Formats: sequence, structure tokens, C-alpha cells
Amino acid sequence: MAENYIAWNGDEYPWPPPDGWEKKGDGRYWPADQSPPESDATTQVPVAETAAPEPPAVEAAPPGPPAVVPPDAATPPVQMTPPPGMAPPGAPEPGNSPAWAAAPGGPPQQQPIPQQPGMTPPGYTTAGPPEKKGMSRGMKVLLVLLGLLVLVVGGCIVLIASFSERIVDAIDNVTEDIEQAERAVDFSECGETNGQLVAAGTITNERGITTSYIFSIVFLQPDDSRITSEAIEIADVEPGETSEFRATAEVANADGQYRCIAANMFLDPLEFGN
Repeated sequence: MAENYIAWNGDEYPWPPPDGWEKKGDGRYWPADQSPPESDATTQVPVAETAAPEPPAVEAAPPGPPAVVPPDAATPPVQMTPPPGMAPPGAPEPGNSPAWAAAPGGPPQQQPIPQQPGMTPPGYTTAGPPEKKGMSRGMKVLLVLLGLLVLVVGGCIVLIASFSERIVDAIDNVTEDIEQAERAVDFSECGETNGQLVAAGTITNERGITTSYIFSIVFLQPDDSRITSEAIEIADVEPGETSEFRATAEVANADGQYRCIAANMFLDPLEFGN
């Protein structure tokens, strides 16, 4: 049994032929419902199973130059187009063969695509490193609000601290002015006269502005008991000038020694800063 069979197109294929194919008069295997063309029916293809008879012995001719067949004399092979559904296994169907099937040299080789600047080879992307996700909009708004809150609170603290410092400075300035005015009082008389406590003296304006004074005189006894006079008002004392005052106080028993001091001093105007 032959290892190959010859199909309708003259090519050999591994045995066995497809189911439903049978050997026709041209010696080739065709589908059962197909027949070879009349032009090929008389052409017999030698069958591999039948041995050809040996030719009679012929006396060898003297050697000569080999015969050269001109290219034009060569008979081009006959290309047969199979009917639909008759392609042998492994052969392309008619009409489905690519254009390069009949071209010499087989299928064309794919040419490499020249790489141009900025071109990306197929299958590759130009994507860079993965994009970092930022904070959400709500988180950004929250951070902005927190920043504004810190600024407002910080500003309030600075203002309060500055205002408190100014208040302390103003109190210190007023206290210093009052103490200075009390020291500027000079007593020429302090004691009992005709059953009354009498204090007399002068006050000098040591401030740099015209000042009005309101103050009282406190009569101190040796036992630290106190008797306070009525308020004394001295208006518009020019800077560096001295003004006189006199104060009295009623007392049931005016016996004993007294010491006088100025107290409850009020200055007009007050200076809260330097």
C-alpha cells in the first residue's frame, strides 16, 4: 500500500484520502460527486502501486554535449482551481488564498517599522508613573477652615495681649502720676484750731500739662485712727506753678497730735500713656 495518494490537483498527500473521495480515470482522487475535466480524463497519472514494465535494452550512444532546453520551450505548469469544497486537507479553499500564495518565494516577510521620534511601538504605552491621588475636595475645605480659624484665634490672642499690655501701662502711668501729685502736697498747718481740725498748704503741678486736682486730707492720730476732710478742688494749675489749699474736719474730741496726708487724689486730665 502506497504511503501517499495523488489528489485532483496533482499534489501528493499522506495516505489515506478523505472520506467520500475515490480514484477517477485520471489516476487522481476526487470527491465522489466530482469528475475530472475531459481534457484531463485521458491523461493518466502513474500510480505508485503499479510497477512500470522495464524498457528494452538500448545500446548506449556515444557521449555528447547535454541538450539545452531554451527557457521559452519550458512548459509552464498548469494551475488548477479546485471547485468549492474540494480542497484537500491542508490546502486553502479557492478564493480564500491570500494574494501572496501564488507569488514566488512564499509569503512576504514583515518589514520592521522604522521608529520615529515620538512614536510608540505597538503594544507599548507612553503612560508615565501612576498618577498620585490628591486629597478630596472636602478635606481641602476642612484644612482651609482650620487655617482660617487658627489665624482668627491667633489674631484675637495678639490683640487681647496688646490691649491688656496697654491697659496695664495706662494704670501704671496713672498710679505714678497720682503718687507724684500726693508727694507734691506741702503742709504748712496740720492740727486742732478752735475745736476743729485744720490742714493748710500748697500743691505744685509737676506734670507737663495744665491739671485740675481733687483730693482729701486725712488726719492721722498716734493710734492710727483716721479723720478725713471734705474734698478739696483746685482747678487749672499750670505746669510748674503752685496753688494753696485749706481743709477742715469736725471732731468731737480734738485733743492730741495729728499728722496730715493727701488722699483720694484725682487728676484731670488723666494721662494713660507716655
